[in-house]
Amino acid sequence: MITGVDYVIYTTISIFDIIDTFKYRIRERWTTFIVEEFDVEKDKRLELFFARDKAMNRFHDENGYTLDANGEGCFMILCEMRKNMNLDIFVKEQVHGLNGSPTMAYDSMLIGNNLWEYSIVLPDVVEDSAFCMFIMDSLISSIKYSMESQQKSGL
Repeated sequence: MITGVDYVIYTTISIFDIIDTFKYRIRERWTTFIVEEFDVEKDKRLELFFARDKAMNRFHDENGYTLDANGEGCFMILCEMRKNMNLDIFVKEQVHGLNGSPTMAYDSMLIGNNLWEYSIVLPDVVEDSAFCMFIMDSLISSIKYSMESQQKSGL
């Protein structure tokens, strides 16, 4: 049984640079939670599994990545450094186009070295779940916060 909805983000920001900020954001919703780390390779790879508590973890064991009666569920982040990227991608909307306004959708390529691939598995579609939207927003804002901090410090 395949469950959950997978989203992928590519960035130059390492999971190891954002994990504390991300956990802090999750505490806004879950004051305590379980985090299991898998496949840890410093500066190369990290997998994180999140559950609110043992009851949610048991629910996940029986139902997979799906929302519980409270509209929440376990989620996982798999992060890996990609040394060489060459992707054909479809851009739905460029947040800041050349003149500052949104652009129309277009095909593009992403080519680069040393990019982090974040694959986040959520229990539902972001557009249909306030909980999943919160988790995704927390991840994105943690990445942006780290990026801004690095820019300010000249890294």
